[in-house]
Amino acid sequence: MRYWISRTAGEVEGPFDVETIKAMRDAGTIDETTQVCPEGSEAWRMLEAEPELARTTPPTDHLQAKAISEGGPGVVETEDYSLERAFNAGWNVLRSNYGLLLGMTAVMVLMKLVGGCLESGLGALNPPPTPDPTGSTVGAISVGAGQRYTSWSGWASILFEWMVFVPYMLGATLVVVRLLRGERVEFADSWAGFRSWGRVLLIQICWTLGFLAFALVFVVPFAVPAYLLQSRAAPGESVSAVLVILGVGVALALPCWIYLYIRLHFSMLAVIDPRCRRPSMAGAFRISWQATRGLGTVGSLLVLLVLCGLILLAGALLCLLPLVFLSWPYVTAVSAAAYGYLIPKRTDLEVPEAASA
Repeated sequence: MRYWISRTAGEVEGPFDVETIKAMRDAGTIDETTQVCPEGSEAWRMLEAEPELARTTPPTDHLQAKAISEGGPGVVETEDYSLERAFNAGWNVLRSNYGLLLGMTAVMVLMKLVGGCLESGLGALNPPPTPDPTGSTVGAISVGAGQRYTSWSGWASILFEWMVFVPYMLGATLVVVRLLRGERVEFADSWAGFRSWGRVLLIQICWTLGFLAFALVFVVPFAVPAYLLQSRAAPGESVSAVLVILGVGVALALPCWIYLYIRLHFSMLAVIDPRCRRPSMAGAFRISWQATRGLGTVGSLLVLLVLCGLILLAGALLCLLPLVFLSWPYVTAVSAAAYGYLIPKRTDLEVPEAASA
């Protein structure tokens, strides 16, 4: 018997014989969750569900060994996503693993403080930004918004966030995802993002380039006419027309950006998730896009993001202590639950279509 395999959603390899697949599994290039399909069939399922491919030797990777030894699926493996389930699962995992989530939150808070001190310290060495010579509203907005990207202190803070904070944040979130999947984890597993540091950095660069492309398409066509109109206005003349043009641009751009953000934001976690089998950057974006399809899912995730933002805001307004001890860990758990419910189960639905094509 030979089998087709799919290590990345939408990509099919093979067919391979049983011994080849077992050798690939033992070498760590595929795992128990890899999708397989017998030659001549269109029925796809996980490798561990095929008796002929069942593991007969201990796994060589300690993460696989811990996952297999658990012997029971977690809550996100047995239920479908809903807004209520994401919040309930997040609360339950927070209650049962509070010490672990609090410790990871403390590390993230410390990293944020270090990044803020770095930006403030270097900022004291930089002169203030040059005022816009035209005195225009658009110019003032652009100077204020771009200050962080035109100073050494701003770029130092951005690079620290990219290289240190984001990899740890993703690793901490993946720890919660694995808890929800029923796996055993340790505090040291929260550093998993640094084991794929290059991929994490690359996906952030892709996000930045995507944002710049989005700005060129949606923002520049409105900002340039507004700037020209303001530059020709007499001193003290009303800038209502400028504000109207900018308002129209924001009204058109903001919903599009929110939609794209919701559809693609799981891609950053997918690049380090072993379940997603180390996808390419394009593959990570495709996995997130497939998992969030449907207006109902997009709307639910939008509500989830708004509620999580309000929870963080409430914690920040209450003297910051609730933010560290409750709001931040809870939001991390809820976000991990949403990811766990939607990925990779929904992305696996695309594999049979790719095979039949």
